[in-house]
Amino acid sequence: MSAHVLALLEDSATREQRVGALKSLLQPHAELINDALQAVEDGGAAALLSWIGLRTTPEAELFSHLDTLGNEPEDFETSTAQFKSMSVVLIELALAIIQSGADANERLTGPSVIDCIMITGTFVPDAPWSDHKTAALAERLLQVAAAGSTSTQRSIVARQVQKVLFGLREAARAEGWKRSPATKFISCWVITQVRHPDLGGMVEQALPLLLPLIEHFRTPNKVLGLTTLHHLVAQSDPSELRLHSPLLVEVLGRVAPHNMPELLTSYLPCYLSALSALYPKPSGSSECTQAVAGLVRSLELEANVVSLQCYANAIPQLLQMMGLMMVKHLKQLMPRVCEWVDEARHHPLLSTAASTALCEIIRVLWPRISCCRAYQFQILKAIGGAWDSKQPSAELVHCIELLQHCCDDMESLLEEVEESGDTVDKLKLQAFAKMMRQNSSLD
Repeated sequence: MSAHVLALLEDSATREQRVGALKSLLQPHAELINDALQAVEDGGAAALLSWIGLRTTPEAELFSHLDTLGNEPEDFETSTAQFKSMSVVLIELALAIIQSGADANERLTGPSVIDCIMITGTFVPDAPWSDHKTAALAERLLQVAAAGSTSTQRSIVARQVQKVLFGLREAARAEGWKRSPATKFISCWVITQVRHPDLGGMVEQALPLLLPLIEHFRTPNKVLGLTTLHHLVAQSDPSELRLHSPLLVEVLGRVAPHNMPELLTSYLPCYLSALSALYPKPSGSSECTQAVAGLVRSLELEANVVSLQCYANAIPQLLQMMGLMMVKHLKQLMPRVCEWVDEARHHPLLSTAASTALCEIIRVLWPRISCCRAYQFQILKAIGGAWDSKQPSAELVHCIELLQHCCDDMESLLEEVEESGDTVDKLKLQAFAKMMRQNSSLD
């Protein structure tokens, strides 16, 4: 392929030689030869790369139904397969052009670097017009471009991130991302490639690209937007984020992930990280207090096991963020968390996450638990119901150790636990109480 690229881009090459080279480089897509030839004659390698970037941009007519309520085109599968085939050929051509320039020690210009970034962002694995093979090829394109600029992939994206996001933001105005389906994938991929401090000053450019995705009716768009926003929050200066506090809180507060575990998995980490970044003292913020109260209400209503596991995983972060202010929610939290702990037989992952959450509840809210017999009873009964005498979990052992510091009379509490539950549970609880008495380390 390199010989054909050299023949194509050689200044002294005739039109016939270039056509012959393009026939070999673009097969089996001969329909592209005339346009590619025109690009080469207009501006050489840089113009050809720019043309490849345009031709590998998915057409809105083919993919717009994925973000609207429109119907799928009749020839969708056939047209998508043709677009994928053409894109592979064009990306391989772009890769050969970049490699040829690198071999000749020619540095890429800024526009050509941006073209490579846009192509790589277009063909991420999750895009409906891409797959892992095409994504790997596009990734290789940017790696070769970075090597030719004596940079890493991340650094070459970081240097161009402002120009790329500005261009994408202009394209996304008035829901332009629906007319240009690749915009959302490029913007999210570019943002997640850049880390602190290179994202400094980028929040204002990034939010107009991400917030419409979070508010879109399709769950995959919400997840894409939330995942990218979580990265942006983690890698940006909190003082820059706080300039947009009302907007972020309003948009995130409108997300309704009830009974949607695939959305909740992205939503909770993003929401809690945003609240922590936006409010230096969350426990003293009315906005945080209202947000946490809403999450606790959602937690009480949730029934999906995967969603419950997400909430259980989020409880330690909630406690770390709000501290003793979480005591006002203890009456709602304690029964649910203890119920999840006791699900060890049927849902072990949920039970493990809940056990970790219970440890953190006891550790942070011990002043209230130490003076409430009902809470102590609920905790010890849940631990007894989930206890495996052959392989006791480290989380449950830690819960017992923490509970002992909160309980003045463990013996009478064990007696209450022994007498509770139905016949099957009572036998297990009695065995647990016997083990507790025999184990001097827990006595």
